[in-house]
Amino acid sequence: MDLTQEKVVQMCGRCLKKTVDVYGHRFVLNSTRQGDIFRSACPVNHKSTFVSWTCRHDSTWDAHPDLSVCRGNTALFPVPAGSTTLGPLENITTLINNIQNVDLYPAEAVTVLEGVAELQRKFQEEDLEKNFDAADRGSFFRSVVDVAANVLREPMSFEVNNAARGRMLSSAQDLLTNSSLRFGERLQPNTAVTYKQEGVHVFVEKRPAAHFREERNRLLLHEYSHTTSILLPEDFYDGYETAENGDQFVLVQKTTYRDLHTRYNRNLSNIDIDLTGYIDYKSVVNSHVIGVTVGSGKWEATSDQLVHINSSHNYYGESLRLSNIKCVWWDSSGDDWSTEGCSLNWTTAEYSVCHCDHLTSFALIMDIYGYRPPKSSSQATEELVLHLISEIGSCVSILCLVLTILSTRIVMLAKKSQRQDRSTKPDLTMIHLCLCLCLFFCLFLPRVTAKTSEELCITITFFRHYFLMATFTWNAVWSVFLFLGIIQVLSKITVTTKQILIAGYFLPLVIVVFSLVLSICLEIYARKDVCWIAPGFALWSFIGAISIILLVNLVIYVKVVRVMWTRSHPTTYNDRAKLRGSVSIFLGLGLTWSVGWFLMLEESPSFYLKIIFNLLNSLQGVGIFLLNVPLHGKNWKLIKGFIDNWMKTRGYQCWTSLETQDLRLDEINSGYKRYMGSRFTTETSLKDTEDSDKE
Repeated sequence: MDLTQEKVVQMCGRCLKKTVDVYGHRFVLNSTRQGDIFRSACPVNHKSTFVSWTCRHDSTWDAHPDLSVCRGNTALFPVPAGSTTLGPLENITTLINNIQNVDLYPAEAVTVLEGVAELQRKFQEEDLEKNFDAADRGSFFRSVVDVAANVLREPMSFEVNNAARGRMLSSAQDLLTNSSLRFGERLQPNTAVTYKQEGVHVFVEKRPAAHFREERNRLLLHEYSHTTSILLPEDFYDGYETAENGDQFVLVQKTTYRDLHTRYNRNLSNIDIDLTGYIDYKSVVNSHVIGVTVGSGKWEATSDQLVHINSSHNYYGESLRLSNIKCVWWDSSGDDWSTEGCSLNWTTAEYSVCHCDHLTSFALIMDIYGYRPPKSSSQATEELVLHLISEIGSCVSILCLVLTILSTRIVMLAKKSQRQDRSTKPDLTMIHLCLCLCLFFCLFLPRVTAKTSEELCITITFFRHYFLMATFTWNAVWSVFLFLGIIQVLSKITVTTKQILIAGYFLPLVIVVFSLVLSICLEIYARKDVCWIAPGFALWSFIGAISIILLVNLVIYVKVVRVMWTRSHPTTYNDRAKLRGSVSIFLGLGLTWSVGWFLMLEESPSFYLKIIFNLLNSLQGVGIFLLNVPLHGKNWKLIKGFIDNWMKTRGYQCWTSLETQDLRLDEINSGYKRYMGSRFTTETSLKDTEDSDKE
C-alpha cells in the first residue's frame, strides 16, 4: 500500500492491516474501523477463545494485545477438586513444580492465585485440627510467597487490560497478606520471620506491646529502598493485642515489592524513560510499594493517629516535572488505587511524605512530563571541558597534597629540633586539612550512580559529605591559629593535639551522621544520578555549616591581610612577598569555595563562572603545595637543609650551597637524626663550612 492509499484508509477511519509478533507468535491484524476490536485465535497450544486488539480513534492499533482469556495446557492442579489423597502442603508443592519456569497466561495466573488461596484456607483448617509443627507452617508460607512472586515477576512482552491486571494484583496482595497473618498467628511469642523472593519481601513479627513504644521499632523500612518507609503511630496496637501466657502481643506484617507490576503490565518504575524527547506520562506509579498490616483484622486509625509514609521518587530530574502527586493505596474491592483516607503532607523533586488513616499497600501516583532536548555540540564541548578540568585538576591536586603532607611533616621535625613545638600546631592542622581534601578528591573521581548499587551510592555520598565537611572544619581550625598568631600575637595557645584532632574529625562526623539519620527518616539522602547529597535537610545543613565557616574565615582573612599590608615589616618583606602570603592564606582558608555562592544565586550560571569554580577548587591542592612549600621561604630552607644532609650521608651533593642565613646546621642535623634514627654526629661545625666557602 502506497502513501496515497494509506491516507485514504486513515481518512475513512480505519486501522491499517498489520503483522505483529507477540511473545514468539505472529498475528495478522486485518483492517478494522475505529473503535472496533479485532479478534484472532490464541497462540498455538493455548486454549480458550481469542486475542483482541482495539483500533483506537486516531486510526492506530493498541500497542499491546489483550490475552486475558488465553489459557495454556499446563496442568495447574495435580489433584481433582475434592480429592483427599494429598494435603494442602503436598498440593502446593506440586503446583510450584508445575509452574516453575512456565510462563503463565493471565487467566492461568488468576486461577493459580485463587487455587492457592483455597489451599491456604484448607491448610489453616487442618492446622487447627492436627497442629502442624513450625517446619510445615514455614514451608507452606514460603511456598505461598513463591507462587505470588511468580505472578509478580518480570513482565512478558504483552500486556492485559487494566481490569485483568487489577484482579491479579488484588489476588496476589490478598494472598500474601492473609498467608502472612495466618502464619504469624501461629508464631511463638517475641519472634520475627522474614522471607525474600525475587521482587517480593515478606516480614512477620509477634512482639510484646511494650516493644513498639520506641519509635525505631515502629519504623518499617522498604527492603529494596531504605528511603521508603512506614512509621506507625504511637499506641497503634491498642485494641489489636492478643493474650498469650498472660502477656499482650502484637502481630505486625510488612510486605515490600521491588515493582508492583504483574507478568503482563509494567509500572513506569520498571522501565527507563527516554530522556531525549518530550515525556508525558499520566497517573503512573513513581515510587516503591510498601504494605503493612496489624493484627488479624483491618487496622484503622483513631482521630489523633496518622500513619506516616515516606516515599522516594523513582524518576526525577532537572527537566522532568512532577505534578498531580497523589498518595494512594491499593483497594482490593475495586482492584485499583484509591486516595481515600490519604493526603500529601509535603513533597520535593525527589521525595514525598504522605499521611494515611489506615494500613494497606501504599505508593505514589503522579504525572511526569517535561522535555530534555539532545545536547548541542557547544553544550557537549562545554561539559567535556568542565569534566576534563575537574578530572585532571583533581588528579594533580591529589599528588600535590601528598607532597604537601610529606613536606610539612619534614618542616615540623625541623621545628621540633629547634624546640619550637608551639609553632608546629598550624603545620599539624595543614597536614590534616590536606589529608581530608586529598581523600575527598579520591572519592570524587569514581563515577558511581545508584544504578550500580544503591547501598554503595549512599556509602560514597556519606564519605564525600564527611571528608569535605572535615576539610572545612580544618580550614576553620587553621584560621583560628592564623588569627591568634597574627592578630592576637600575645595570646597563649593552650589547646592540645588531642583537642585539635577531636575538633577536626569528630565534630564533622557528628554533623554528617546527624544529617544522614534525619534525612533517611524524613527524606532522601543521596541523589541517584551523581551520588551526592540530595536537596533537603542534609544539603541545606551542609551548605549552612560551610557558609558559616566561610563567612568567619572571610572576616579573619580581611583582618589578617589588612595587618599584613599595613604593619611595618623589614625591607626584605616586599610587596611580592605580601601578595604571595595573601594568596596562600586565601587558599588555606578554603575561600575558593565561596564562588559556589554565585553559582547558587544564578538560575543558569554562565559557562565562564563554572570554569572559574572548577579551576579554583579542583586545583586547590596545587595552590596549597606551591605556596606552602617551594614559595614559602622559611619552609623551603628547612626542607632543603633536611634533604641536603640526607644526600650527603650517602655521598651525594644535593645543593651547590646551603643557605644557612637564619638556620643552624646542627639543629637541622638534630631534626634529621630524630626522623631517620641514623647514628651520625651533630658536631659538624660552621667553621668547616666557612673554610669551604673561602676555597
